[in-house]
Amino acid sequence: MAGATRLFALFTGLVEAIGRVQARHEGRFTFAAPFASELTRGESVAVSGACLTVVERDGAGFTADVSETTLDMTTMGTWQVGREVNLERALALGDRLGGHLVSGHVEGLATLAAVTPLPEGAHRLHFSVSRGQLALMLPQGSIAIDGVSLTLNDVTGDGFTVTIIPETWARTTLSRLSPGDAVHLENDMLARHVHRCLQPWLERLAARGGA
Repeated sequence: MAGATRLFALFTGLVEAIGRVQARHEGRFTFAAPFASELTRGESVAVSGACLTVVERDGAGFTADVSETTLDMTTMGTWQVGREVNLERALALGDRLGGHLVSGHVEGLATLAAVTPLPEGAHRLHFSVSRGQLALMLPQGSIAIDGVSLTLNDVTGDGFTVTIIPETWARTTLSRLSPGDAVHLENDMLARHVHRCLQPWLERLAARGGA
């Protein structure tokens, strides 16, 4: 229905384009985007994994407002003009799901610990992350890093690794990362819901074992 309010948006984690910050005034950002002319006011766009709402647009870019909470929970508070970002428009009904379902709600941050070049142009990235985030990860599970849908290779006591194929390396901002950089994380939606359902039972079990 035209003019209806969107309750939520979903993404796939397949980056459509690399954009950049054109302008910023406190929590209002303007992003250069190749598909800006196709956007409408109120539409959702994932910007490096954070779901933002288009409030203005022209043929070259779009503008979105970012809340203080989002600025605090993400790296966006440090973004300056010229910063490159991953862009993806929200799924439309009937679109193919090429990655995995991503809500665009950043859950936390991870820090790039190391980059290892692999044969044929691939790269292995190792990230350190909090134990709370690790509880939702498992090998071969899905994760979104700066809005990019990836498969977890290894999950250890202090972090995880992912392998970036040459196509993803070339078409996203992951190739711009250096050790020490922070990235946005969104764990698999199904894993989050299962963990939430099981949490009360696990807490009762832990309390009983400690009695």
